[in-house]
Amino acid sequence: MQELITIAAIYLLGIGFFTWLYLKSERVQIVVNSAPSRSLLLVGWPALLVLLVFEGFDALVDKLERFKNRREEKRRFEDAIARQQEQAKRDKEREKDKYEIIQSSKTLLDGWEHPKLWNEDVRLGKGESNAFNYVFRIRALRDIPRHHVKKGDIGGWIASESNLSREGDAWVADIALVCQKAKVTGDALVCGVAQVFGEATIKDEAVIKDKAAIYGKTTVAGNCVIGEEEEHSGNEVLGGEA
Repeated sequence: MQELITIAAIYLLGIGFFTWLYLKSERVQIVVNSAPSRSLLLVGWPALLVLLVFEGFDALVDKLERFKNRREEKRRFEDAIARQQEQAKRDKEREKDKYEIIQSSKTLLDGWEHPKLWNEDVRLGKGESNAFNYVFRIRALRDIPRHHVKKGDIGGWIASESNLSREGDAWVADIALVCQKAKVTGDALVCGVAQVFGEATIKDEAVIKDKAAIYGKTTVAGNCVIGEEEEHSGNEVLGGEA
């Protein structure tokens, strides 16, 4: 309240001072010789004085406070609406998303369920630290009925998001592993203890399961199903065109 009284008093003094200058000084008259300036000086302050006379200073201050509060409430309301819209947008985008990364692990250690990958890595002389020394477990953010996956189900392991497409119904389940530059796209499924690594591509509706290992530059497409302990490497194309 004290601040508002001070501001109003300063405003009145300022209006009176500049009005006096406007009437007494030709220089100032030139500066303020415009319709808005004249309206402010010759109409604004008398209107304020009329309000003070008929409503009293306290009533005027109260109106100013209410006006300020309304502006603040409007701003808070607009901010709340903007936050709700942004959250709705994020939620909608999240509904379209397929999986999130929830856990990381050093996988190339003794006792890991995928010794083939480790042996292949050593054989190729790639024992140095690289992207597939760590893999990440995934969790479904939406249902994938094709593969009997429910929202919230824990999936298999990938080394990076480039290994599993976020489009379509492609999925890595159980403790299956996809790493290095391998890709699972379309509606393909890698499950069981299967391994897909190197530059292999699993696409369309192909299924890699059990203890199968797909690596090198192998492409598995169409409705091809590979399981048990099958291994495919090199430049093979299985189940369809590359």
